[in-house]
Amino acid sequence: MKVTICVDVNDADDVAAMERWRQTWGPQVQLSAENQGCGCCVDIWEVEAPEEAIQELPQSVLCSDGSTPEDRHKTPAKRLAHAKGCLAAAMLLAVGVGFLMLAILHLSIPYQDPTPELRAQYARDVESAKTLGFIGVTVFGCGLLTSVVVCYRWARRRIAERKNKRALHGHQ
Repeated sequence: MKVTICVDVNDADDVAAMERWRQTWGPQVQLSAENQGCGCCVDIWEVEAPEEAIQELPQSVLCSDGSTPEDRHKTPAKRLAHAKGCLAAAMLLAVGVGFLMLAILHLSIPYQDPTPELRAQYARDVESAKTLGFIGVTVFGCGLLTSVVVCYRWARRRIAERKNKRALHGHQ
């Protein structure tokens, strides 16, 4: 019997249920060669297995509602999950660079022999530039941290996906 399974990788119960199912039925199950999902939020496979094995699959992973794997994967929350993280990181990096540029542009070269008013203005400009620079570095750092987290989560899911493929195909 051939069915399509769709596993939300963020749903620990479904992932655990699939692991148990794979351990039980692994040698008798044939999977499509590639995961049709993105791997970062959903894994989608065409599975060919005995009817008894299909009966033991959790209902939450069967694409039995008439949807295709592509339809199941294209739900807005799943389709945009990774893109939102990347967009947030890019925006934070851009805003951080913008603040750093403002800090640099806000500084001016002091006159050789400034008047007291110009010295006071220069002191205010230096303080403003320090504040803008601090904000820029902080926001840029948040953007870098967000980038690292997004990349780490993506890589972790890809590694898990490869392990799952090996386990489903009977490789150790």
